[in-house]
Amino acid sequence: MVEWARSHQATVFFASTFVFSWAFWIPSAVMFASATNPGTLTSSPPFVVLQTLGAAGPSIAALVLTRALHGKEAVRTLIGRFKPLRQTGALYVVAATLTPALAVMAMVINAVVSGGPFVDPNSGLAEMAGEMGWLGAVAVLPVVLASQIFSSPLLEEAGWRGFALPRLQARRSALLASLVLGLAWGLWHLPLVIAYGDPFAPYLAGIMAHTVLMTWVFNSGDGNLFSMLLFHASLNLSLNVLLPLRAGWTPALVALGAAIAVIFLFGHKNLSRHERYAG
Repeated sequence: MVEWARSHQATVFFASTFVFSWAFWIPSAVMFASATNPGTLTSSPPFVVLQTLGAAGPSIAALVLTRALHGKEAVRTLIGRFKPLRQTGALYVVAATLTPALAVMAMVINAVVSGGPFVDPNSGLAEMAGEMGWLGAVAVLPVVLASQIFSSPLLEEAGWRGFALPRLQARRSALLASLVLGLAWGLWHLPLVIAYGDPFAPYLAGIMAHTVLMTWVFNSGDGNLFSMLLFHASLNLSLNVLLPLRAGWTPALVALGAAIAVIFLFGHKNLSRHERYAG
């Protein structure tokens, strides 16, 4: 059984992650869907615990599997890849700013097409501006970005990019590995997407496009995971603050355009000037 697991590590990881996370997320999704006032659940301890444990599924699965299949030293190596590296400083800037830049582009397109305001009044950014003014809202965005690192990025990235992506890239091109990972990452959110009533098709398209972009940064940084924390945090900032809920197809199509540009410029094999990182 252990030898089979060693030969199918990505499969075991995905199965473990889905089973673990959905065991917590399905009950939380039912709570949300059946709540008279779902907004109050954000301060409900049972709901917060279920949400947090579900979000930690990828990293928990990665650490347990790494320890079971490869030993303690492999766990230390995995954790050590979160250390910021001086030589990838420029890449950290890209990781922190790329998705907000794409979100701003989507905001411009929506404003031009609809004739509406540049900042959607239903976005978190508009709400922040109403409370502290536009200057204050813009000034606090870096703080929001930094705070996001300690939520889903830290709970997930040891799994998605720390464990799964290198193993997928060992046997596949970087592009194919990204598409497999992006599909799994999107489907993993399914209980929450259904409960929140979000349209799944543009969400899945967007997350798969962003996965390609993340692989580009990941391979360009030789598998450094701190860049993935920054990228994931900036993606959360873009989706939850800059863009309105249920933003539709425009952000997904803009991200898809950026992903196609990366594939064209860097090639599907490595999505990078460097050899793809396979651990």
